[in-house]
Amino acid sequence: MLKIIFSAILLIAPHVHAASFDCAKRVTAVEKAICDDPALTQLDDQLAKAYEQVLDKVNDRTALVASQRIWLQQRDRCIDKRCLQRAYQDRLNDVKAIALTQTGDRLAPSPVRASDTLRGESAQSLERVATAPIPPATREPVRADPRHSERSQVAQAPTPRSESDELRPFRPSVPLADVAPQACAFTNLKLPEDFRILATGAYTGRRLGFQIDQSGQNATQFDVAVNSPDKPVVLILGAYDPAIWNIGWTPKTRIVAVLVSGYHRQAIAGLDPKVPTLNSTYDNKGACGHFYLSAQGAPEQLNPLARKLFGKPVDLVYPAAQGAAMVGERVVNLNDMVTHAATPPESFRNPSAPLAGPAGLEDGVRIGALRRATQSDAQAWADAVAASTPQRDVPPIAGVGVPKPRPPSLHNGYVVLKQFTYPEGLYGAYGATFFIAKGAPRPTGNPGHSAIYDFNTLNCQGALCSAGR
Repeated sequence: MLKIIFSAILLIAPHVHAASFDCAKRVTAVEKAICDDPALTQLDDQLAKAYEQVLDKVNDRTALVASQRIWLQQRDRCIDKRCLQRAYQDRLNDVKAIALTQTGDRLAPSPVRASDTLRGESAQSLERVATAPIPPATREPVRADPRHSERSQVAQAPTPRSESDELRPFRPSVPLADVAPQACAFTNLKLPEDFRILATGAYTGRRLGFQIDQSGQNATQFDVAVNSPDKPVVLILGAYDPAIWNIGWTPKTRIVAVLVSGYHRQAIAGLDPKVPTLNSTYDNKGACGHFYLSAQGAPEQLNPLARKLFGKPVDLVYPAAQGAAMVGERVVNLNDMVTHAATPPESFRNPSAPLAGPAGLEDGVRIGALRRATQSDAQAWADAVAASTPQRDVPPIAGVGVPKPRPPSLHNGYVVLKQFTYPEGLYGAYGATFFIAKGAPRPTGNPGHSAIYDFNTLNCQGALCSAGR
């Protein structure tokens, strides 16, 4: 029996439906592809074993379960074997990295309070991240998925009171996410004679409850603690999912430039506005292309890109885990760190983007675009289909009459009343059943694994549509 999500999830988060299956009952194209391909089956088995082993040892089991659920949603978007192989291999590497960094004596003994935006859950996440660096040249390179680019320099008030009075939040007149650099180069970048290039990143960070772009993906966050008292630092950051990089540093650390990349939008919070930044992703069509980092290290194009921009290759890669990374020497006390707080991570929230998953559906009810479906809605669909279907030349059944179409399932059912955008994340157990009311427009966005019953056309879209539609 092939298990795709592991039974341990039910022990950690009983409110989350585990989307496990065996090959005799597979229903989706992705599940069928995994079952039918021995190499994918083997990868799935390897991931299942690695995940279960880490789950017994990791400090933050809830965060690990959440990251696995996010990965499953990303995996289910694959449309070919190559994508699935890459997704499984990346997740295997990430889980193995967590196993190395989240167990044993290398963990900090207890969380500490951090200053400004590096506090609470962020500080605890940083404390749990080990600092063992991975030289990029000694690891098997990871080929980045194609996607986002943006140049973003955000004016932020520094922590020292002597400077904060002179700064105010920067409010651009156009969305900077739409502005890409014309060339793969920094403008007027002056580097010191001796400096280090340090990189960090992962496929995804710690998931947030809002979006920072129109990709349909919830934003994630990385809390990055930088400590390099002996040499100035060039930072290279990379993630696949939309990400906010929340930067903090020790007083003796000097960050001289930041290159950030990914598939979706990447934003930098807490950085001194004087520090030059270059943001090149797939979504903003950045001139430097796009990449992300993983537990294996850096993609093949990173060292050539570093030489082009900074005249030298990357010195060390520090894989991020569960949305946090310590870059450079280990920080003993996070209270010693500082960050510019005028533009906190929440300031990058895109108010025009819908909420994701169940929260997005409930928000649709709140604004009157949706209402909860009832059994009468399902029966109305069956009656409408029967009325529009030519009389079937079949004998009636005693006590029943001529068989009629079955009412659809009401799993997570909603009726669409007016303009609505499907929220991101309607995959697996989070898929919904939508009835589009007569005269209501068809929603925009990605319905995921949902079933859509349109009273305007009497057609059903989705793998879970009833056979009697």
